[in-house]
Amino acid sequence: MTDIDIKELADYCRIPYEDNSNELQNIDDFERTYTAENAVWWYSRDTFLYRMLNKALRTMDIDTIYAFRVFIRHLHEQLLDLALKNEYRTPHVLFRGLGMPNDVFAQLKSNVGGLLSISNFLSTSESENVARIYAGGDEERTTVLMIILMDPAIRSKVPVGNIDCLSQYGGAECEYLFSMGSVFRIVSVDQKEDDLWEAVLKLTVDQDPQMLEFSDFVRVQIQNSDNPLVTLGNLTNRIHETNGERFYIKALENETDWRERAKILDILGDFYKNMDQYDRALESYQQAFDIKRENEPENKQLLSESFFYLGNIYHLKENFNTALDYLQRSLEIEVSTTTESIQESIAERNYNIALIFYFQQKYEESLIYFNRALNIRLKIHPKRHNDISATYYIIGHTFHKLGRIQEAFEYAEKAVANSFFTGDRESRQSYEKELEKVYEQLDSQAFWPYIGTLNLYDAGDGMFLTWA
Repeated sequence: MTDIDIKELADYCRIPYEDNSNELQNIDDFERTYTAENAVWWYSRDTFLYRMLNKALRTMDIDTIYAFRVFIRHLHEQLLDLALKNEYRTPHVLFRGLGMPNDVFAQLKSNVGGLLSISNFLSTSESENVARIYAGGDEERTTVLMIILMDPAIRSKVPVGNIDCLSQYGGAECEYLFSMGSVFRIVSVDQKEDDLWEAVLKLTVDQDPQMLEFSDFVRVQIQNSDNPLVTLGNLTNRIHETNGERFYIKALENETDWRERAKILDILGDFYKNMDQYDRALESYQQAFDIKRENEPENKQLLSESFFYLGNIYHLKENFNTALDYLQRSLEIEVSTTTESIQESIAERNYNIALIFYFQQKYEESLIYFNRALNIRLKIHPKRHNDISATYYIIGHTFHKLGRIQEAFEYAEKAVANSFFTGDRESRQSYEKELEKVYEQLDSQAFWPYIGTLNLYDAGDGMFLTWA
């Protein structure tokens, strides 16, 4: 952590504690003495750092997380090092007592067998008695004792370490600290006493996609990214916050390299598009295109990228002829490139051109391009893949529009057969039920809503929690 990083974090932390002389002294001490080697020691202290960091991770306070970015990485790396050193000394069972918000507990209880992702750092104890001290509830919180089963085969792969020798308390609590993003399988949730529930969890190396993206961002991407502000904007976009725009704007103000400015403008265009602000998206995409054309007009691949973005936004604005012109220009460039790695780009452009013909009710033309996209995707993707399933389905729907009902149902069957069915859900009964939904959607003409859910059959298996 550089002197600049330390000062930046210290200055940020002074703002909410400007009237608290004790914490201001702690912040001064932190700025003067902090090193990467004492991250655990600072975290274990009951000071501004512990409170601000965990609150930020619970509430997804992106500004505070950004300020703490380097400290989080240091703490994570120190825990990973402890996990490797103590691989054979970590106990088989750990405990955590807490008062869990009633709505969160209801989710936990109803998700037995699923995954539990913890957004913040999780403190546990080897002692059940110590953990029970912290298990307190009230009308708004349920008293819960977590019993965490540690799989010996994976203990060294998960950042969890005994921090007694490094913490302020020096062994008083037999404390083990899990890094942010730890994932557990919920084995059972049972009431053991009138006012106490026991939740048995098993440590796993399985990943919750949303938590993986969030924790990976904080620990790695934001520190190593060429432009952390852009990465920060991407995260706010992904977790459905609407204030990511300010990070992109600030990154744009600070950037002088034309390539990076064009890239940021394209990303900003994506942001506006996702917010349904199509005019602003078009303006950003157009500015990016103008920069590329002015600085490197012979770089066809770079221009193809802008043609694609412009085509898609004109499509959303229902200016189909202009959209078609841009997408076909992009496709011509991509096809002229022999690189194998751009095959999905070619498929995507064929697919989007087909969609325009579809909305223009030119169904025969749309089938030509849908089939081109399908043929490419069948070659480059595994058999069960979202893009293949979606392409089968829209082809089926196009046949339905043409009155070719038998072919429509054949492609609907292929769409469902290529969707994801996992575990005991992959049964004939589930298959028939899902296929029946497809037929209903075909008959009702409700095409777009179904495309969005076709491949999210297992969406309810995970649980992403943000509590202390």
